[in-house]
Amino acid sequence: MKKLLVLVPVAIMALFTSCDDTVLTAGSAKDAVKKDAYWDNPVETRSFSVGYYEVEESDITALQQLQAAGVITLSVDKAVEARKRWRSVEYYNHYFAKVALTEKGQKYVLTEEVKKGRKDLLEELEDNDKEESLPKYMKEYAAVKINMLLPDPSANEEVGEIAEGDAEYADYSSSSTSRRSSSNSTPEEPSAYEKAKAKVSSENVTVIVGEWDLVTAKEVYCPEEYQKVGKGECKIILEFVDKTPFGYAMGVKKEGFRVVEKMSFKRYEDLGWVLVD
Repeated sequence: MKKLLVLVPVAIMALFTSCDDTVLTAGSAKDAVKKDAYWDNPVETRSFSVGYYEVEESDITALQQLQAAGVITLSVDKAVEARKRWRSVEYYNHYFAKVALTEKGQKYVLTEEVKKGRKDLLEELEDNDKEESLPKYMKEYAAVKINMLLPDPSANEEVGEIAEGDAEYADYSSSSTSRRSSSNSTPEEPSAYEKAKAKVSSENVTVIVGEWDLVTAKEVYCPEEYQKVGKGECKIILEFVDKTPFGYAMGVKKEGFRVVEKMSFKRYEDLGWVLVD
């Protein structure tokens, strides 16, 4: 019976003891961030082109990596543009990619607009210099077969070897110039480059490259004068996670990249602590 009498006062005190919710804590700050409409789904996105369009030669590697990851199908055409000069022709290489999303790639397309405005990530953490472990498709991918389109037949009868990425010059003889001048009465056939340009048709889709995970809250600041007006501040640590194939191929920030962002909160009687701009 004595034991019961001892426990009763303790139970009564527990009923009347509660956490002071007027003070912002690390836990209430995290809860407020997670309830916010934007941070409920804090994905990072990029614009990505699908269809048939011209690309730089340096862009082909990233497209090959995406193909190796199984998120796109890819074919590449190469067309040589011949630009006529007074006594020479300059040759320029152009690459056209035909890109389509696979069923797997469609899963990374963002179909709804994400609320923006609170992603001014200010302070990077010191451990961001660690080397990132890349997935296999970033290092081992098959080179796409490049379909060579014929150069402009009206520029020169014999194009010869064309240097990659550089202009090559070839002199015209006066006899070949006169031959071309005499044939100007008939319309010239569009060059392979012009035909490729005429086929260009593409659209941009928004793809997810990764997500932001809320790790923890620190340096919570809610002194007495803040409590009276329902105000609080803290720093939130965010980590970049779930990096997608598009994120790797596009060279966005590495998996595990962390930032610190200062956030402000306001307390409402019915809503509790709420993240504010």
